[in-house]
Amino acid sequence: SKPYALRVRTLKMSGKQTSDPIAMLIQKLPPGSRIKCSFGVFLVKTPDVSFADLFGIHTETNGLSNDLLFGITRDGGTLRDDIQLSDGGCACPRGDLKPSNLPTGRWVQVDLDYTFTGATLRYDGQEVMSGVLANTIPTDPITVYLGVAGYAEDQTSEYLFDDFVCTVTP
Repeated sequence: SKPYALRVRTLKMSGKQTSDPIAMLIQKLPPGSRIKCSFGVFLVKTPDVSFADLFGIHTETNGLSNDLLFGITRDGGTLRDDIQLSDGGCACPRGDLKPSNLPTGRWVQVDLDYTFTGATLRYDGQEVMSGVLANTIPTDPITVYLGVAGYAEDQTSEYLFDDFVCTVTP
């Protein structure tokens, strides 16, 4: 079996309690005009979640905070663009593309190419989604996140991650 760098397990809660799991690897990168990231992910079983973000790119430009978030939902995948406004408001999501959900029970190589105006997502080398996102190129450093942040509903889930690599084009 493939080794893994990060294992995230959410535990089943009793009654109406929920857990908000957050377990992330975080890396700061220099600003650029394009970022390409890849990682392996293994979903042990299909999670029954409202959402679970598995990967994110955070940037700030001119007082706006932008997050491109890749994740899973019970209805399929999501690649959404959340903007935190300088007045405290949120344009969330400003854009939401709907790729297919990740397969379970095996390792999947995920590749994301993000130009800050568009994104292409691949699973095991096959394009599953490409679309336009209306962002600006960041002037401040880029922060990337790999792991799980989400809302688990009374269940146990397990996620494995490995081979996390990002490159930035100036």
